Amino acid sequence: MKINKRSIVVSVLLSLFTLGIYQLYWYYLLVKSERAIELRKNSFVGELLCLYLVPFYNVYWWFTRGKIVKEKLLSAGQSNVTSNEVLFLVLGIFRLDIVSMAIMQSDFNAISSDAYYKIRKELDDDFTPVEPDPQYILQVNALKKYFPIKGGFFSRTVGNVKAVDGVTFNLKRGTTMGLVGESGCGKTTAGRTILRLSGEKTGGQVLFNGQEVYDLNRKEMRDLRTKMQIIFQDPFSSLSPRLPVSEIIGEAVREHKIVPKEEYNDYIDKVMDNCGLQPFHKDRYPHEFSGGQRQRICIARALALNPEFIVCDEPVSALDVSIQAQIINLLKELQEKYQLTYLFISHDLSVVEHISDTVGVMYLGSLVEYGATEDIFKNPLHPYTKALFSAIPVPDPTAKMNRIVLEGSIPSPANPPAGCKFHTRCANCMERCKHEAPIQREIEPGHYVVCHLYDDVKEESAPVKEKPVTVKEEPAPVNEEPKTDVEEAEGTV
Repeated sequence: MKINKRSIVVSVLLSLFTLGIYQLYWYYLLVKSERAIELRKNSFVGELLCLYLVPFYNVYWWFTRGKIVKEKLLSAGQSNVTSNEVLFLVLGIFRLDIVSMAIMQSDFNAISSDAYYKIRKELDDDFTPVEPDPQYILQVNALKKYFPIKGGFFSRTVGNVKAVDGVTFNLKRGTTMGLVGESGCGKTTAGRTILRLSGEKTGGQVLFNGQEVYDLNRKEMRDLRTKMQIIFQDPFSSLSPRLPVSEIIGEAVREHKIVPKEEYNDYIDKVMDNCGLQPFHKDRYPHEFSGGQRQRICIARALALNPEFIVCDEPVSALDVSIQAQIINLLKELQEKYQLTYLFISHDLSVVEHISDTVGVMYLGSLVEYGATEDIFKNPLHPYTKALFSAIPVPDPTAKMNRIVLEGSIPSPANPPAGCKFHTRCANCMERCKHEAPIQREIEPGHYVVCHLYDDVKEESAPVKEKPVTVKEEPAPVNEEPKTDVEEAEGTV
């Protein structure tokens, strides 16, 4: 019997090498999976079973292939094992290892996809939990949502996109909070994170009716979905083109058993009527409606579950001005009728001023100013808020606009500047702003700002008291107020 000993030795060495790499990789995934499950506080029985059983199948495959080779060696008709057969065996082992590694990797991804907690203690060092307050339907405290940037062969986390970075505000029942800021500042991500639609949060607190949203299990979260709804920005892409209007509105009603079956059709008709839709619209599809009618369908879908809180993600940005007025009036009517609470995300500052009770201004994932609508629009404090409001058009061709043009490039949320995030574009930047991040301060009752210009506001009480008095005693045109605030802020500095 002739045996190619060199091929056999090479195949054995290669097999042992691949087996060692395979076992190390398997152990690495198991450790990471168990750590992810511990942090996630949830069970992944199917994925873990598959992760544990795949290597046993690999061992079984090795045993059967070795048995085939042994039978070949001992068979009377075959007395020689060629190098091609050995190569085929080694390639088969490599193929099996790669496939089984891919299966294990997919199981690990399923376990760790919603379990991103990169050094959780470091992220929450500055986080102080707040106690539930019954006067607020929503309490957001130091909310963070980071998206990992993967790189390298093993897809290690090499950085984070800080989409939402320490947002804090409270929202009273039956009121509307406007959230404004330039594109990419994190408004939509903040709204989706509050509703737990973007996976797990990175840090902070989201209390809805005094209950932490991210501490709920799947069943409890499913029950809470009826109380928190969202109206998406694009009405056409958020509606299924394969379902008629009656199914789009009634699917969740039937799933959550909002009303008995015998009252289902009457209930859908009532919801559609409240949103300005006619009964004969039930059998039509989304492409048969105009943009304003599609947005009414989206509002009806959200309203059908009897929610208490609705995130309105730029609901009028894709509509004409006349249709915008109809949708805004509809939202206000529904709020008065059902005591709804809105988080209204928009770029249109005039619409926000009209519909909102409080306003929050976001910049690069952080809330830089927050307060009552009248206070924010009449007396903006943060330099970014002043620049943002100076861009509001005035319907008077003879009025002189005091436009504040920001200079410098917009920083990346993946690599925000040290200190104050706005210091690279701020005309009032000080040396302190480049190294030390400002904290949120209450300048007036209910009026908060994050800026070093107001760090000594309590010590220098005189200039701070003069500013509100000047605004109240000397009612000036809206287009002149930003100039007055800039001059007073520079004088205070």
